[in-house]
Amino acid sequence: MNIRTKLIFASLTAFSVYMLTLFFVWMPMQLEKTKRDFVETQLMILNATGPDVVRNILSRDYAALIASFDKQMLNHQKTWAQISIHLGDGKRIYPLFGASQKPVGETLIEINYEIDTIDRGIATINLIADWKTVRQDGYDSVFELMRFMGIAFVLMVSLGLLLVEFLLRRPLMQLTDGAEKISQGDYNIQLPASSNDEIGSLTNMFEVMRTRLDEGRASLRHALIRAEESEHYQRTIFENLSEGLVVLDQQGVVQRSNRAAEQIFGYGYGQLLGERITALIADQKIDIHAIESLQVGQAYLYQGKKSSGDQFALEMVVSRIEMHNAQLFALILRDISLREQAKAALIHAKEAAEAADQAKSQFLANMTHEIRTPMNAIIGLSQLIFNTKLDREQRNYLEKLREASEHMMVIINDILDFSKISDQQLTLRHAYFQLPELMDHVRHVIEPQGVKQGVSLFVNCPNALPRGYMGDKQRLEQILLNLANNAVKFTPKGGEVYIAVALKERINALQAVLQFVVKDTGIGIAPEDQQSLFHSFQQVDGSSTRRYGGIGLGLVISKQLAQLMGGDVWVESVVNQGSTFSFTVTLEIAENQKYEVEKEKRLFLNIRPPMAAIDEKRLPQQAKTAPGHALQGVNILLVEDDPVNQFLAKAILEGAGVIVKVANHGQEALQLLEAHPFDAILMDCQMPVMDGFTATEQIRTQKKYRALPIIALSANVGKEDVEHAFAAGMNAHVGKPFQSATLLAILEKWIFNPDHHH
Repeated sequence: MNIRTKLIFASLTAFSVYMLTLFFVWMPMQLEKTKRDFVETQLMILNATGPDVVRNILSRDYAALIASFDKQMLNHQKTWAQISIHLGDGKRIYPLFGASQKPVGETLIEINYEIDTIDRGIATINLIADWKTVRQDGYDSVFELMRFMGIAFVLMVSLGLLLVEFLLRRPLMQLTDGAEKISQGDYNIQLPASSNDEIGSLTNMFEVMRTRLDEGRASLRHALIRAEESEHYQRTIFENLSEGLVVLDQQGVVQRSNRAAEQIFGYGYGQLLGERITALIADQKIDIHAIESLQVGQAYLYQGKKSSGDQFALEMVVSRIEMHNAQLFALILRDISLREQAKAALIHAKEAAEAADQAKSQFLANMTHEIRTPMNAIIGLSQLIFNTKLDREQRNYLEKLREASEHMMVIINDILDFSKISDQQLTLRHAYFQLPELMDHVRHVIEPQGVKQGVSLFVNCPNALPRGYMGDKQRLEQILLNLANNAVKFTPKGGEVYIAVALKERINALQAVLQFVVKDTGIGIAPEDQQSLFHSFQQVDGSSTRRYGGIGLGLVISKQLAQLMGGDVWVESVVNQGSTFSFTVTLEIAENQKYEVEKEKRLFLNIRPPMAAIDEKRLPQQAKTAPGHALQGVNILLVEDDPVNQFLAKAILEGAGVIVKVANHGQEALQLLEAHPFDAILMDCQMPVMDGFTATEQIRTQKKYRALPIIALSANVGKEDVEHAFAAGMNAHVGKPFQSATLLAILEKWIFNPDHHH
């Protein structure tokens, strides 16, 4: 049994054991896990319907409950075989009719889900789910893995055989052939390459033996070597050139060629001699006269022709040679097929990368639209309910719903910001803002949260600093709010949070580096956890029982934004004593003020009095007059395809006394606009039949509508989406979800303000 056979036998044995283990051990475990995951998924779906079931049962709105579960059965018809709902007294309320006999089958799973209120159970959902499709997917994945492992095994065995062939068998065969040649008096043999293993030692000893035998015949060889040295030297150079070399006579016939040229054209040794240039190049215009006209030393591209008839990319350089009163042409040839293929592959890869980037951007835009649209309905309808008569418990529920919605929007915005920064698509604005106003706004946003949690807040913005700067106020405020929110969240009742800004460095007369500091007396961060704070999707407490929420992107985005603004973010913290987050940004000074860099290390001097005495009565109160009071009797055309958002926007507008007509898409909007006069249009951008951009462009083509305010009301809120809206002819852009006060204020501005600006 040779080495190759032994290697194949050992590999087949190991592979068989592995595949049997995979099939009889791992596959049942994987299917069991798939089944558990399937049951957990169905429980999550039932859990999501729980609040609606409770509400419908308590209000005895069984029709809504039946409609809801009919829709659920339709949505999950592939996995839900039967579902029934029974009240606590055993009465079945869904379905109202039909047999109660449970279906049976090997892949059917019965799931009972109890729906409880605070003090009692009110209903039980019995679901018969079919996991046949999921199980089949599990089988398919296992067989795919086994197929992959089989291919990998073949490749590994093939590679092993190649290694044995090149590293062991061939060197041994070379030594065997060498010994046979030496025994026949042939000392010009090729030995294996020198190495540090046993083969190398054997080769070295073989070389010593050969050398000693050859020395006895040295005197006889020297005379022959001297005679042939010159010709051998030239032939060696000629034959071992990496480029192909062909010599043509004046008739275009090949007189000499090296091995590289023969390999390029697919000819055997010496077979190129006598061939004409027209047999080697596919161009019909090529002949000796064309060769004569080519510039010496210049590379030319042709389609070469192999002996098999196949064509390939050929690069040719011409040189002229005078020999024995005759002119010859030396052609240096290169097969550049791989280079051309690599070039084409590079172009294809670039186009594919651009297409993938475009697809990702489109996916993010669609995801933003699809998430913001229902979020707009949730937040907007919550606002409408707040304006109705509510008892304490209902108001508490709505408060929690609002907080959850706002938290969801923070998560959505964080994910989109992170994606834009990662793809280098986020651009910073360069606009004027005042630092004291920014710090005061941060205080107003954070202050209610601090009061609610019993945390004192201190904010310091020294008067010695310039007031005006050029930069991205929104992103700077985003960093501060993220750090400040974290500080309040992780600080227990009775603790303190400090927010301060100071001048770190004066670069020149127009630029300065500001350092912002957010310090708290909270729980602190262990040194081993501080390294992962600024890693994507990392949190100090990632356990299932963690106390604080979040997805671990806020600090990552803050750090990346600070770096985009020429700065950085870092942290200093002691467990149970608190944390200090600092960050720097480079800003352009927008006003001429004389000031000196304060060299004090303490950043919290001259802070305003503690907030210990602040209560809810001191917080900003809403204006007594709600926005939109001036819109009484105004005619608005609402163009929106989503029924829930139609209802929401119409309710807000009619609550302000606006007369509203609704169009389901752009084509209906054009028809209504011709039939009725309107003072303004609220235009959704993404709609069936005709989108908002096309509708706006068609409206603006009519001179009588060029001054009509058209306001985008869209869930697409990216910079390019806003610019697209303006380019189509819209006057303003309101992103979903929106606040009712914001929408009404913008309508007032554009209807009653004659000077319209974006």
